[in-house]
Amino acid sequence: MKKKQILLSCAVAVFLCSVVSLKADVTGKIVFSDVAVQKLYVMNIDGTPVNVNHLGVSYNQFPHWSPDGQWITFQGNQADGGNAQIWVIQPGGSGLRRVTDGSGQLTSPSFSPGGTKILYSQLYGDLYTINLDGSDNQPLGASGGHAEWSPDGTKISYTRYGYGGNYDSDIFTYDLASKTEKNLTVDFHILYQGFAHATWSPDGTTLALGGFKYDGNWDVFRININADGTGTGFVNLTEELTSTNENWPHWSLDGQNILFDRNVGGVQDIWAMGIDGSSPLPLGIANNMIPEQGISYFDIVPEPATLFLLTLGGLALRRRK
Repeated sequence: MKKKQILLSCAVAVFLCSVVSLKADVTGKIVFSDVAVQKLYVMNIDGTPVNVNHLGVSYNQFPHWSPDGQWITFQGNQADGGNAQIWVIQPGGSGLRRVTDGSGQLTSPSFSPGGTKILYSQLYGDLYTINLDGSDNQPLGASGGHAEWSPDGTKISYTRYGYGGNYDSDIFTYDLASKTEKNLTVDFHILYQGFAHATWSPDGTTLALGGFKYDGNWDVFRININADGTGTGFVNLTEELTSTNENWPHWSLDGQNILFDRNVGGVQDIWAMGIDGSSPLPLGIANNMIPEQGISYFDIVPEPATLFLLTLGGLALRRRK
């Protein structure tokens, strides 16, 4: 019996040593903006937030990584206090460049799967695509906000806002080949006021999204995308997390977990759960890194080790069998 205990202790020690070694060798990152002053931060694996906000650009919001992790696109106001535009910057804070031409009120950019184009919208208006270098700015043929490409680049999901903003808003998908759109959430307003902020699973078969309930709080939902573009399997994943707001979902890179914002006691932090809503856990980024503020919006750099390393030993975000 004693021999078995010794062997088990050795195995645990080897595992912990391998985790420490992995933390030292891998440079995964997460980007987020804070609630208070809306600067951009990139969090290193060692837990150190690095402010990548650049002088001359304020109210930085909705950062989104390029697929290769070399660029971040975001919405930011111009130095003279002017209108919001689409920008790019490198994770270390260099290479700041305005992509759009300075006109309009532009919001919620995201990179294409190939990293060569950025999708963005006029505020509560039309969707556009533009090349990373600012050329070939083209209307998409649909209107909405918080749009994202499907992983295979054939479809786009976006929020179509109602007259009351989040009230009566819906999630649409747009097929780029046929130029047709589908309303995925129109049948669920009997229970919920509106839906917004959808993101694709890595295999492109499912969306995670935020839903605005009649009690005034947000929950995170999941819906399957059929081959014909319709949605089925609609389910509330955070229904048991009562009296709090859960929103802005993102998928882990292996598709086995969903991360989301949650406000508890006035502190907004990033949480993680299984794709069925099981085992919700806080990552503790807001409490441990910038306690006076909180996480406003975040995105995950596409490195497989990133999520594994965000919590102690990777246990909170381990691959669920």
